[in-house]
Amino acid sequence: MGDLLVPIEFALEMLPSLERFTYGREPWEVYLYTWLMKGSADAIGSNGAKVWVYINQADEYVGYGSLAQSLLRYPHKKSDMVPVVDIPAFAVRDDLWGKPKEDRLDDVTVDGRYSSQIMRHLIDTAASWDGNFPAIKLSVDQRATKAHEFYERFGFERSGKPRVDGDDTTATSGSSANAGLRAGPHGRPPRPGRESPSPIHTR
Repeated sequence: MGDLLVPIEFALEMLPSLERFTYGREPWEVYLYTWLMKGSADAIGSNGAKVWVYINQADEYVGYGSLAQSLLRYPHKKSDMVPVVDIPAFAVRDDLWGKPKEDRLDDVTVDGRYSSQIMRHLIDTAASWDGNFPAIKLSVDQRATKAHEFYERFGFERSGKPRVDGDDTTATSGSSANAGLRAGPHGRPPRPGRESPSPIHTR
């Protein structure tokens, strides 16, 4: 893994320098731009979310990730609501999807692609938070099939049957148009074949 990402804590003052980047053209991908530009301030202020931007070795902005606390019926659908870690939003610039190609392996949980590095950082950081959090939760639009495959390879599993209420073209993270995903203890799936430490750490 050659191009290791560095996480930098996000500040609202960074927004003007990030507004030219996009994360895809589908409605659920456009939402990721909107969340960073408009929703991140509310998430940080009202929900105590932590947000990071990720920079590669060439000092280029690659994407962002976030963590917050939330509630989830866990471990079963009829269980009581318990505090869990939530991933409100996570995105990689669309012109950097699948990169760096030379670090692409069969196992997404150990490869060096930017998306994999960011997800490992979020999972490892969530595991280090104070508190007894039994799971990590995120919401994904049911139409984002590649995203579902990506998260499931990290050990996330569907927590309920996806359903669509109203206009599904405006679906956003956390809406009823999404299928919830959750991971087991601290979201740490087994890594078949080889162990690899997270290449990035919080400062």
